[in-house]
Amino acid sequence: MKILYSSQLRIKHSTHHDSIIVRFIDTDNTQKTGVYRPINQTYSSLSAIFVVAYSVRMRRVLGESVSEEYIVLDDKSNIQGTVSIDPPNFKPMLPYSSQAPADYQEKEIVCPSVETLLSHSFAEKLVAEVISENDDACPQHVSLMGLINHQKRGYRITRWFVFSLGKDWLDQDINRDFSLKTTDIDNFPNVKGRTHYPANSYNFNFHRHFMAADAI
Repeated sequence: MKILYSSQLRIKHSTHHDSIIVRFIDTDNTQKTGVYRPINQTYSSLSAIFVVAYSVRMRRVLGESVSEEYIVLDDKSNIQGTVSIDPPNFKPMLPYSSQAPADYQEKEIVCPSVETLLSHSFAEKLVAEVISENDDACPQHVSLMGLINHQKRGYRITRWFVFSLGKDWLDQDINRDFSLKTTDIDNFPNVKGRTHYPANSYNFNFHRHFMAADAI
């Protein structure tokens, strides 16, 4: 497991999901750029440990085609977050709702043909997603070049503290977040406060259903 200290990080700019693009000097004296995700109410230190552990485990099998994760500590060795480095030349797959590029070569990278998938041994990446029980295997996290984002791997374990994207139940008020009122039952399965179908019928995002990995 590789460790960084927060004092080593140099901020480049912020990005989505409360993440920050940072630069740092690695142990081999090379400068690297990665995505720093700090610990907060939706990303606990326990989640960070699992993210790094799954990266180490999968890189032992798939090598550089899996994102490299670093644990970030402060000067008192408290976990502050993680830094993720994408596989070389990583370019995510195209979501089903997006239009394919007109250029053939560019299209083959983000919306590849069967021949291209076979030439890049893409089946081994799909097998890795299934074996690692990834409940967030959406196109944005998958590429011909490899796999990123390990927060929801090991679903039979992580489901207990990462119930859905943006929710870490160990850091929440259980009485509040697990409450179910008669009004919810009357309108079941449309439950107020939930974000995706079927609990929310207005957001039919099948990539992010609860227990989506079980449908692979």
